[in-house]
Amino acid sequence: MHDKSAQLALAGGSKRSHSFAVTGQTPVASKELKKIGKDAILDAIWPAIEVANSGLLDYTRLRCELVVLAGSETGSVLRGLSLKFLATEIEGLWA
Repeated sequence: MHDKSAQLALAGGSKRSHSFAVTGQTPVASKELKKIGKDAILDAIWPAIEVANSGLLDYTRLRCELVVLAGSETGSVLRGLSLKFLATEIEGLWA
């Protein structure tokens, strides 16, 4: 995924019915996230996610409701640590 507001992105979904994504926002986008909200940021980055989805099989495509927008404090592409740090938000996708 390539979007100027995202500084990192990772996808997961092992042992789940659908794939999910976590995007770490740039510091500027992180401030915007707090100001205008998740839905507005997600609308802005969704075209980049759709481009990524175009190369995937139907069952692996990302869904809008299964995207976690993390602030710039995540700041790492260390998958295991990032997933652990965001575990509550990820579990909340299926709540």
